[in-house]
Amino acid sequence: MLKLSTSAEAQSVLHQLLDKYEASSAFVRGQTTARRVQVNITEAVVPGYRSGWLDPDARRIFHRVLQDCSDRGLIELQWVRFEQGNLLNRVFLQWDGVDAAYTLLDRPRRVDVLEDLLQELADFETRVLGLHPKAELAGVDRTDVEVGGLPLWVGWWLDDIRQHIHDKGKIPSSLIPLESDQRESLLAAVYGLLHHGEDALGKRLFSRRYLGGSKVFEQQVAGKFIGLLRRYWLPEYAQKQHRNPSALREFLVEDDLLLAEVGIEVSHEDVTFCGPLVAKLPEGQILDCRSFRYGLALDTAAVDAMTVVDLPVRQILSIENKANYRHYVQCERQPDELVVYLAGFASPAMRRFLRKLRAFLATETGCGGSGFVLGGLDSNYSKLTQLKHWGDLDYGGILILQGLRDTAWPEAVPWRMEPERLEEYAQYLEPFTEDYRHKLAQLLEQDEYGWARPLVQGLLHTGGTLEQEAFLV
Repeated sequence: MLKLSTSAEAQSVLHQLLDKYEASSAFVRGQTTARRVQVNITEAVVPGYRSGWLDPDARRIFHRVLQDCSDRGLIELQWVRFEQGNLLNRVFLQWDGVDAAYTLLDRPRRVDVLEDLLQELADFETRVLGLHPKAELAGVDRTDVEVGGLPLWVGWWLDDIRQHIHDKGKIPSSLIPLESDQRESLLAAVYGLLHHGEDALGKRLFSRRYLGGSKVFEQQVAGKFIGLLRRYWLPEYAQKQHRNPSALREFLVEDDLLLAEVGIEVSHEDVTFCGPLVAKLPEGQILDCRSFRYGLALDTAAVDAMTVVDLPVRQILSIENKANYRHYVQCERQPDELVVYLAGFASPAMRRFLRKLRAFLATETGCGGSGFVLGGLDSNYSKLTQLKHWGDLDYGGILILQGLRDTAWPEAVPWRMEPERLEEYAQYLEPFTEDYRHKLAQLLEQDEYGWARPLVQGLLHTGGTLEQEAFLV
């Protein structure tokens, strides 16, 4: 009896039979069917076999090995008529020979692989359930959307994997890696995300802490991890924040922004501002920001740790672009005005900073409480110091301000973003495409963008957008 290893062609045929078996309804249902799994011995299956280019010795060994497998009940051979022992037509997999075929090929049984994966997911779920049920993810209290400590989005993900295994009898590679080491790393990353809570971690520190190496996340996990966040985490987050999912996807279109939203910082972040803020640091020192005429940038850890002591301001102004921020601070800012630099969409740290200011001002003006209610921000603060936002007069600028209203300051209003500015600076307008026009028009159909209706209509009328830098020309 020849060993299977003596014929690569025979090994290939058996592997293809098992591939077809694992994709068949017989495997998925766990029941044999009248129609057996078969492989047609074509030129594509065994190169050179039909054309005659296959080495004669290799051809003879191929026949002998398959005949041995047939004699042992693994397969059945069908020869071309009048070519018995010379030219194969088909090879059928015998139902009673399936397990023996796996053993002969030293190939893991698919059913065992799936059972191992299901156990791996069960063990992972047990670990997650062991976390504190009131842990927070990216500063968002999950207690009302999780059951027994398992966040909804994680449950959706695990359920989809299990359902796919049940329905298709295979691992859904779009949801979880096929390779065990990559799968282990992805599960470790998801666990790490849930474990570290609201504390922001640098990407490499996160990777070293939860994956065992500073570059593992970036090199092996990031792509699949970000895909999971977009597919599962983001819809739950939108639901929790009472935000439009499509607008939130626009807001978090860049991978770095999405990672920052869940507390994984790709780059070091500071909070930049200028104005009469007085704060107390944990060590007891008083930080009087009035001494910094042109503003300052504080590390996010310092911002999170400080306590606001005084903030004598008439208004707070957020500015999207750096050049406009610097010009305004140097030439226009009034003593009773706090100006913050957003650098685009407000980062999680900037939103925490603004919420801290808002909570202090709410208390000082007698609005009461911290300004937060379950499920979102309480916007019934008519006496609250106003937050104005100056951004680009375009689709992105509108989303940035809406993001501020959704996550930090519900009463925020546009400033120097009136539609008349489009006519005033007409020579600097940048024309947009029909697809862009369609995106703008969709905002008119959404109630939360009611504040932006005049600007949207102005953009649609002029057919062009205006960047902030035009104001400095």
